[in-house]
Amino acid sequence: MAGGEGSGPEAARADLFDGRTWIVCTPETAVLASTGSGARQHVERLIADCGARPLTISADRHDELVAMTSHLPQLVSSALATEVVAAFAAPSAEGDGDGRPHDGDGAPRDTDRLPPPSLLAGPGLLDMTRIAASPSELWAQIAALNREPVREGLRRLTERLHQLAESLDDPASTARAVTALVDDGRSARRVLDRKHAGTSGRAVVPAPDWTWVRTTIADVPGTLARVFAVAGGL
Repeated sequence: MAGGEGSGPEAARADLFDGRTWIVCTPETAVLASTGSGARQHVERLIADCGARPLTISADRHDELVAMTSHLPQLVSSALATEVVAAFAAPSAEGDGDGRPHDGDGAPRDTDRLPPPSLLAGPGLLDMTRIAASPSELWAQIAALNREPVREGLRRLTERLHQLAESLDDPASTARAVTALVDDGRSARRVLDRKHAGTSGRAVVPAPDWTWVRTTIADVPGTLARVFAVAGGL
């Protein structure tokens, strides 16, 4: 379970699999089972040589889980990026189709010109849409081969978002719905983050070898680079 938004040899990285989970699907037929434990050992040795960690699950379970952890995030990221950019191109409710409000005489107010989306895109949006830069050909093939789990994941997500939208009728219901969603999401994020995973998370995927280091640095060019250089030498 590794990768990025780039593709091809120019996007290759030597550390791509370091510390990542590499799923090995269990044999489900007599033909596959006849390969024996020797083949499994060769596969696990390859995984270890690449710096990854093997995780053995059934093929069906694999399809269900990666639909949620890989395929659904890609499609949601692509949809979010598309909708954000479309919002900047959409006509204003007060305009005549050019996306700008107008004065009483019909002249557009220059002070209300819409900026490029990139000027308002903060780190949160950029993080959520990073993988929207992925190649469409690859994801079309992936989705075609895993249609049903992806469909089910999209159905559950859109149902949750639809329930949220239906709850935004007044300030009180909005506050309750958003509070519940954000609280649930914060709890789920701690489960997803290996640095904050509980015992059950470490039992499946061992926590990486890391520790917190707290320091104060001066707001001077080059200071952070020197901190990283010291950390890299430890």
